[in-house]
Amino acid sequence: MPRFHWASVKIPERALWVRMPRFIGDAVMISQAVAPVRALGFELVAWGPAQVVELFEGAEPFAAVMPDQSRKPDVFTMRSLLSRHRASGVLNLPRSQRATLAGLLAGLPLRVGWATGLASLLPTHGLDYRKETGHQRDRYRLLLQKAFPNLGNAPDPIFRPRPESILAAQVLLEPLGGEPYAVLALGAMSWSKRLGDERFVDAARCLERAGCRVVLLGAPGEDQEHGATILRSVPDALDLTGQTPLSVAAGILAGARLVLGNDSALAHLAAACGA
Repeated sequence: MPRFHWASVKIPERALWVRMPRFIGDAVMISQAVAPVRALGFELVAWGPAQVVELFEGAEPFAAVMPDQSRKPDVFTMRSLLSRHRASGVLNLPRSQRATLAGLLAGLPLRVGWATGLASLLPTHGLDYRKETGHQRDRYRLLLQKAFPNLGNAPDPIFRPRPESILAAQVLLEPLGGEPYAVLALGAMSWSKRLGDERFVDAARCLERAGCRVVLLGAPGEDQEHGATILRSVPDALDLTGQTPLSVAAGILAGARLVLGNDSALAHLAAACGA
């Protein structure tokens, strides 16, 4: 399993720091939204919760990643980090204002963020989130176009994790013997977004009858319990719940013939990987 080599990460100076939320689906959409900014020649640093930015280490469009050193860093810690690495700007697409305020306190000349009420004083380029409509990715692009008018309407790029994560995914998939497979993505943040084990079992049996192997993916803990329950009814499924960091899960999703999941991080990630 690939390790995340934080100590060896070299952070480029004068880069634009892209703030990532703890919600993985939103982080994936943000990575797609900022890809055209990288194409304009700017170096980007993915900055946020460790389990989220692990996905983007060594992957486009980011030159580097910077994990938070605590669960919710305060604005002064964030300011010091931006100053220490001589950031040239911050792209704060999540709705939290802390990164935009940190950029202001650090004296960064470019601060892109949502601007509502008094928060409109923080960014150099902002929009009122409440007045925007449409898909979340479209809102992100509209916000970025305030700072980069020539951003264009490039299609969302296909996400590919770093090569070592793809290799780790291939190792985990070896029991399939190269057969085509479908992924059942079991996780969701709340019970109301879950399909339920019985529906996943029905789907797995249907897929197996069609000649497609089944792979179970999910996070440690509750998803593993669901995986064990499904495996009792579909013993030929490959249960990888709790075994894959996000970058390795991306490698597995990218090779799937089909992905069936809840409204969840893995579903967003599957779309970004072109599944």
